[in-house]
Amino acid sequence: MHMESSLFYASSCLVAMNKRILHLEGVFYCSNLDCLVSSVYALNDGLLKKELWDYVVNFKDIVHKS
Repeated sequence: MHMESSLFYASSCLVAMNKRILHLEGVFYCSNLDCLVSSVYALNDGLLKKELWDYVVNFKDIVHKS
């Protein structure tokens, strides 16, 4: 496998929910696939986790591709 085939080129980055969520939008080099990758982090706090997951569940309604 060539190194280029596994590259992801990020075109934008959004930090949300008090720096608890990182969204990266970009393209996978090999397949020319546009995608959005999100990383979610929360301390072991039930209320904070609920707020974060509520945000993630509703994120599809916040962002839409034109």
